[in-house]
Amino acid sequence: MQNASEEFIKCALNPFYAIEKYIQIPVKNSKGQIDYYSFKLMPHQIFILNNLINDEKNIISKYRQAGVTTLICAFLAYKLNFTPNFKVGVVANKLNTAKNEILKLVHNMYQQFPEEIRFKNAEPSKQDHRTYENGSEIRAFAASPDGMRGFSPSSLFIDEAAFCENGDDFYTSAMGTLAAGGSVILASTPNGLDELYYKTYEQALSGRNGFKLSEIHWYLDPRFNTDLVWKKEGAEDVVERTNHKNMKRLMRDGYKPTSSWYLEQCKKYNFNKKKIAQEVENSFSASAGTFISEEDIRRHESQYVAEPIRMDDNKYTWIWEEPQENVKYVMGIDPSLGRGEDFSVFNILKITDSGIEQVVEYHGDAAPDHLGVLAYKYADKYKPLIVTDFTGGYGFSTVEKLFEFGYPKNMVYHSGTRSKAFLERYSNGNSIIGDEIPGIIIGANRPLILSEFENLIRNDFFFISSARLISELKTFEAVGGTRTADHKRGYHDDLIFSVAIALYVIKTSPNKLKNNTESVKKNLDLWLATMDMVNGNNSSTGNTYLDNKWLFK
Repeated sequence: MQNASEEFIKCALNPFYAIEKYIQIPVKNSKGQIDYYSFKLMPHQIFILNNLINDEKNIISKYRQAGVTTLICAFLAYKLNFTPNFKVGVVANKLNTAKNEILKLVHNMYQQFPEEIRFKNAEPSKQDHRTYENGSEIRAFAASPDGMRGFSPSSLFIDEAAFCENGDDFYTSAMGTLAAGGSVILASTPNGLDELYYKTYEQALSGRNGFKLSEIHWYLDPRFNTDLVWKKEGAEDVVERTNHKNMKRLMRDGYKPTSSWYLEQCKKYNFNKKKIAQEVENSFSASAGTFISEEDIRRHESQYVAEPIRMDDNKYTWIWEEPQENVKYVMGIDPSLGRGEDFSVFNILKITDSGIEQVVEYHGDAAPDHLGVLAYKYADKYKPLIVTDFTGGYGFSTVEKLFEFGYPKNMVYHSGTRSKAFLERYSNGNSIIGDEIPGIIIGANRPLILSEFENLIRNDFFFISSARLISELKTFEAVGGTRTADHKRGYHDDLIFSVAIALYVIKTSPNKLKNNTESVKKNLDLWLATMDMVNGNNSSTGNTYLDNKWLFK
């Protein structure tokens, strides 16, 4: 090497160059011997490596044979050599896996850097601990609660995090030992709804834990998609070539990707749908007792869930569609104190001839009055009928704020409930509320609300856009012997109920109208008439039912 100093600096400044230039991948051939191949980064590996470089906390959702563990090992080998005093902790469910597979691979990759730009070993090698002359070191640990005691890593890598039996306890303990400014990497194929990996994934989706989420899919891997086609069950047509944008559209239309590699994997797992979903499709399978069936959850997740076109309010608000003319919207609001793990949420749903879909979703820590401010911000644009959950009384502050900003009272759903004691307890005598609760108390209506919610999802009349809502559904379990459901311990159902109460009003209010319930009839007549004026709809027949008969099907 002519100029080792220049080459060292070049590598230190460019991990992409250093990895592709010097690191080779060990691959076992058909004779059981190891061959080495140059590390040529694939598109999904470039994407992940960028995130590893730029973000301190990373979680990676992957399929088997994705080359993610290999990439992370290469990155850690690079960091050990080109960052002085860099300390790495590698963790697996079993110590043997951590030291004989992960640590061994990192060290072997480290040794591939030329001697002129590589720091030597500082002491004799140990299977679970390697140190280098620049002060860097790497240690292997099992995922036990006291496994990392006495070691303060700069970077912690937990491989196959979903399969660590004591993963949650270990992680809590390990985070207390992490060096200031240290990085964390969690990578795994899914393994049900475990306490560490799935929970971290679910919170990363909602932007609540600071983790950068990298989700990769087999059908974008150039090794496995050479003969990729998209097929729809029960349909004869096949889509052979498409771009990434169209792939999402195909999935929403019920198409699934397949290839010769995919079929080989299906055979490998004996066509077990759950195993294929986890190992190949990197899908978190819901538990058997979920209120919404696993089949329905997976269908909505693959066909309808989409990336928002925009995120607002510190990324707490996800927006899939801007307001449209001559379209009716309903907003469901579920307020809370907004403290700790207590979340405030709202959803705006669009009603069309083909069904109901999410267009806006807020999930954050706003207090009830501030939630009213945020809700008005979007209500003023979409002009929805607003349905607020008054369970616990938090809804009063939210609706008061909506009224203070001038949102029309006839566009705020009133259930017809008049409870003097309830109003006196929570409204503080605020005359702006009136003598009728401007919202809904879930209470005894819970089974009916959830029944309508499940029915609309099962029959594809409500389309789920949000990955955050899907995450809640996976931990929303039926309560045995009842017609209701509740979230698993440590999880939430805020988004579920903000949507469910909106769907309940959409579905049941027209029935109440037909049954001559005057308070609801008056409310819907005023709302629909107001919407016609707001949207400039001049084609009215003068009959609310005829003008909006599609809503009453």
